[in-house]
Parts: sequence; C-alpha cells; structure tokens
Amino acid sequence: MAITEKEIQLYIWGLKDQWVNLIQPVKFPEPNYFNEEEYDIYSLNPRQAFLNSAYNRLTELDQYVRSSDLIGCEVHLKKDFDSTIRADLLCCSEGTGGFGIIEIKKSAQTERQAYTELLGYGNHIHGLFPGMSTEDLVYILISPMQERIVREATLLSLLKDEKPVYCLIPKWQNNDINTLILEPWIPEENDISQLSNAMFYDTPYLLDNFLLN
Repeated sequence: MAITEKEIQLYIWGLKDQWVNLIQPVKFPEPNYFNEEEYDIYSLNPRQAFLNSAYNRLTELDQYVRSSDLIGCEVHLKKDFDSTIRADLLCCSEGTGGFGIIEIKKSAQTERQAYTELLGYGNHIHGLFPGMSTEDLVYILISPMQERIVREATLLSLLKDEKPVYCLIPKWQNNDINTLILEPWIPEENDISQLSNAMFYDTPYLLDNFLLN
C-alpha cells in the first residue's frame, strides 16, 4: 500500500525532537562568476542576479529550518466569522519570531494545491496577529516539486513577493515510512532562465515560448 500524506505527517511529528535529522545535507551552488576575485554586481544579467538572490535566500531559510522545533500537528487555525483551517505542522526557531508553516503534498497531482493552502494559512495567521511582518512566517513545502508551475511559484515568492518559501522533496524506499528522508530542493538554472525571460523579454518572445512549451 502506498504511503499517504497523513502517514508522512504523523511520522515527522513522531520525530518532532529530531525531525531535522530527516533533512539531507545540502550546499546551494554558487554561480561560476562568483569564483572571480572581484565582480561588478551591476554587470550581472537578470538570470545571474536571480540565481544569486535565490541561492542566498534559500541558504538563509535552510539554516532557519534546521534550527527549528516542531510545536504543533494538525493545528486548527480559528478566526471569528471565518472557517477553520488546519495546518499540517507548525514549527519555530529559537531566537527568531514567528512560525514556520509546513504543508505536505506527496504527489504531483496534489502539489498544485499547496500554495493556495500555504498562503491561506499565512493570511489567517496574519489576521490573528496583525503586527507580524512577512519575515515572521516561513512557508515550508514538503512536495515532489515535479510541476513547473509549483517551481516557478516558489521562485517568484522568493524573488518578487519576498515570501520565505523553502521546499523539501520527500523520498522513501519500498513504501517503508521508516526510510523517509527530506531532500532540500535546489532550483535548476533552466527554471531561473525561463523566469527571467518571462519578466524581461518582450511579448512576442513570451508568446512563442509559451506556445512551444
């Protein structure tokens, strides 16, 4: 029988004191031009600038997540005159304010829903605590990251919306939940290139590229 999202959620919660041990080591790459002794940041093209920004942001978020503790599972978020929603997991990191909201989607078929739910949780919490800033919430998505629209939404959140989004890819062997590991998602340069092309090239280029894809 295939592993369910609920099983992943409860397994991680069961390891709440050492859940970060599931997260595999990662080193976000530095673009080749960083190997030079000096470079002029103003001479970078959009793809290079986006790549730099995305990797720096993800490095910071990786440090946050690895220092976090789980504080809630299936957390009911209630607000007067509004429907109750449930966050899969909540975490916090010592020495920082706010929360990390963890959403689990185990397949490409369901991962498109993740952003609607994550941002819904975030808006709900901001409504409960109006003084919170965008930096007080970290969005953590556990998902295969197979859908291009999900990868691009993550990059746009990091680069344009300034919402802290960190993604982990769940992997296991032989449908055994005890083999679960979480691999940090590293954006590919192709995803960055498509995004920078979409934002900086003219409309005919975008239309041709859209039709080809």
